[in-house]
Amino acid sequence: MRPLIILTTLLAASPLQAQARRDPLRGLETYVTTAMRQWNVPGVALAIVRNDSVIYARGFGVRELGRPEPVDEHTLFAVASNTKAMTAAALGMLVSEGRLRWDDRVRQYLPDFVLADSLASRDATIRDLLTHRIGLGTWQGDLMWYGSALPMDSVMAMIGRVPLVNGFRNRYGYTNLAFVVAGQVLASVSGQGWEQFIGSRLLAPLGMTRSTTSVADLASRDNVASPHAIMDGELRPVPYRPIGPAAAAGAINSSAREWAQWIRLQLSWGSLDGRRIVDSAIIAETRTPQLALRNRPHPLYPGFNIQSYGLGWFIRDFRGNLEVTHDGGMDGMYSKAGFLPQRNIGVVVLTNADEHDLQTALYYHIMELLLGPSGHDWSATLLAAQRQSTVRPPQARREGPPPLPLAHYAGRYHNSIMGDLTIRLTPEGRLAVSAQHHQGLRADLSHWEENVFVASWADRYFRESRLTFDVQGGRVQGVRFTVRPDFIDPLEYDFRRVATPLVP
Repeated sequence: MRPLIILTTLLAASPLQAQARRDPLRGLETYVTTAMRQWNVPGVALAIVRNDSVIYARGFGVRELGRPEPVDEHTLFAVASNTKAMTAAALGMLVSEGRLRWDDRVRQYLPDFVLADSLASRDATIRDLLTHRIGLGTWQGDLMWYGSALPMDSVMAMIGRVPLVNGFRNRYGYTNLAFVVAGQVLASVSGQGWEQFIGSRLLAPLGMTRSTTSVADLASRDNVASPHAIMDGELRPVPYRPIGPAAAAGAINSSAREWAQWIRLQLSWGSLDGRRIVDSAIIAETRTPQLALRNRPHPLYPGFNIQSYGLGWFIRDFRGNLEVTHDGGMDGMYSKAGFLPQRNIGVVVLTNADEHDLQTALYYHIMELLLGPSGHDWSATLLAAQRQSTVRPPQARREGPPPLPLAHYAGRYHNSIMGDLTIRLTPEGRLAVSAQHHQGLRADLSHWEENVFVASWADRYFRESRLTFDVQGGRVQGVRFTVRPDFIDPLEYDFRRVATPLVP
C-alpha cells in the first residue's frame, strides 16, 4: 500500500509543480517593471533562448524619456563590449581558414605595432590581444579614441606611449585598445575593414539585418532606443557616441531579438538552422579559460567561485554550471548577454541607461527562473550595494585666491598622447581650456584651491576634472588631470608647458 500513498501524495502536489514547469517565467513582467522603476531605467529589451529556440522576446518601457514610443524586441540598442566576442569569433574564422593562428605575433601582420615595452612589442600575440594581457590597465589610454578626432593610424601609433602598468602577460587589464589592434589585424589579414567583415561574415548569415556596426548606420533604421545618462543630477537623453577607431571593441548596435541569434549560434557550437557559420573548434577555443581572474566566492554573487577570461568572453561557474557571458557599457546604455552551454539556455538584456546594475540583476533573475529559483533577489541585492558605494562625503574646499595671477597659468601645454592643451585668459578675466583633439574637452576654469582648478567640460558626459598645475619657483611648468576614471580612462595625462602665456 505504501507505493500508492506516495503516488497519491505526488499527485496531490503535482498541479503547482507542473504549473511551475510549464511557466517558469511566471511573474517576470512584474519583476522587470518593478526593478526598472527602482533603478530609474526608461527602457529594457529581453530575449531568452532555450534549446535553439527564442522562447521569449519582449520590450518594456520607452525608447526615450518624454516620448511615447515603446521598446519592443526589435528596438536597437548599443551592445557595446558584447561586440568583443564577435570580433574574437571573426578572427577565429580566419584561423579556421589557415590565414592566421591564435599565437601568431601581432607584428607578423602589423609590422609597426608598438607597446611601451620592447619585449611586449615583439612577442604580443593575437591571443594576448583578445585576453586583455598585453600589460595595459583597465580602460587605460581610452581617451585617445573616446570623444576624440584622432584617426586610426594616430591611435595605433600612440598606443606605444601608454605605460604598461600591469606588465606584459603578468596580470589582467580590461583594455579596449587591445581590441583596436585586433580589429586592425582582422582588416590586414582579410583585406576587408572590420565593419565589412562583421557585416558580411556574421551579421548577414545570422539574419541580423537591422543590426549595425556604426552609429552612422542608425540614421537609416527605425525603432532605435535613445541612450540616457545622469547629467547634473537628472536622467536625460544623450546622443549616441561614435567610437571610430575602437569599433572592434564595441561598435555594434542590435536588438534583443537579433542578438538572440548570436546566442543561438553559440549554443549550437557555430551553426544556425543547420548551416555552419563558425567552426565548432573555434567556438570551443573562444570559451576556453585563458587567464584566471578570481578563485574565491564573490560576496555579491551567490554561486560564483571561479572566473576567467577566454577570447572575448568571461567564463565563470554559476550554480554548478559553466557560464559564458559578457557585459557592454557605452554612454547611456548597458547590456549583458550570456549562456549556460550545458543547460542550452541563454539570456540577452539591453537597457537604455547607464550607472545601474539592472542588466545584471535581470540576467541572473531570469537564469534562476530557468534553473529553478533560489529565492535570491538579485535586484534588491545589487541596488543596495550600488547605493552604498555611491555615498561619499563632500570634499572640503579651501577658500582664497590662487597663488599666482591667472595670466601665469595661461599657455600652451603638450602631452605625447593627447597632443596640445591650450589655456588662455579670456577678455572676461577667466581661464579657459581646450584640447587639440577633443571638442568635448573645452571649459572655463574655476579655482578650487592652491594651484588646482575645476573644468566642467563641454561634453557633459565627461563631467568635471580637477586640473592641477605644477608650479616650481613661481613658474608654471605643467598641468595634469584625469577624465572620468570611473568610466572612461584612469590615466592621468601630464601636459608640459611649451609656450609663453596666452592673454587676450
